[in-house]
Amino acid sequence: MFYEQAIAQLADSQYQPLRQFELITQQLIELNLVYLQLKMGEPVRPKATGLVPAEQIKREAAAAGQKPPQPTVNYAQRHYLRAHEYMKKESWSMAVQELRDAIRLEPTKNEFHSLLAKAYFMQNLTGMATVHFRQALKLNPQDPLALEYAKKLKIKLEPPNTDKKGGLFGLFAKKR
Repeated sequence: MFYEQAIAQLADSQYQPLRQFELITQQLIELNLVYLQLKMGEPVRPKATGLVPAEQIKREAAAAGQKPPQPTVNYAQRHYLRAHEYMKKESWSMAVQELRDAIRLEPTKNEFHSLLAKAYFMQNLTGMATVHFRQALKLNPQDPLALEYAKKLKIKLEPPNTDKKGGLFGLFAKKR
């Protein structure tokens, strides 16, 4: 609280006596620097110039090599995780946007489709929800989220069609 009061007081008097402008500006700069040092937790270091000894570089490289590699999360998964966060906050439109981006990157992930369908369902867009729940069930018939909402939306769960009729011959064949 002291910082804000001091800044306000110096800012009010900065332009009043024009002769003291430079002195007050220097005080503002110093106050801001101290504030930044306290906020960052470490001192502001001057820019390093010159050469770094080869021994120091080897030690830093060895220390960096000992760290385990961070597991990489692909971009579609990042969109999916952000969508989860938006859904926790009930920000359905933002969740829809993230999930559409995720599906654009990986269209065969049933989890993306079922979560997108749920976001549509929560916005009372049942037509869009039905489409994506069907797609999720087509990709994985055991998707628990899609099965749960399929019952609520009364989506008919059709078994995959096993007819071998295809092409032009199936189209013009006699029906028995």
